[in-house]
Amino acid sequence: MPLTSAVDISATTRSPHIASTAELARLVRDLHERAGARAGELDVVAVYADPTIGAPGRDVDRHRAALAGLADAGATWIVVPGPPSTSLAATLTFIDEFATTYIHAEGATP
Repeated sequence: MPLTSAVDISATTRSPHIASTAELARLVRDLHERAGARAGELDVVAVYADPTIGAPGRDVDRHRAALAGLADAGATWIVVPGPPSTSLAATLTFIDEFATTYIHAEGATP
C-alpha cells in the first residue's frame, strides 16, 4: 500500500512513497479506474503531516489550501497531527479549535 509518509518510513514498511499531491491524484485515478463501478464506494486516506496545523490559528490559508489539494487529489479522509498532549482536555480543545477553523469555518469545504 503506498504511503504519504516520510521517505525513511517507506523503506521500513516496504511501501512506495507518494512524493506529491499530483502523484496521489494519479494513483487515486488509477485506483478508481481499476475499481470500475465500485470506485464511488472507496475511501482514500491521506496524511497531512505538517505539525504546524496543531496550532489551528497558525498559517490557516496555507493549511486550507493543502487540505483542499488533498481532497481534490481524491482523499476522502485526511489524518492531521495534533499538538503533543497527554491531557484529554487539551486534546478536546484542539479538536474543537480545528473543527471551528477548518471544518465549520465560513468558506470551508465540508
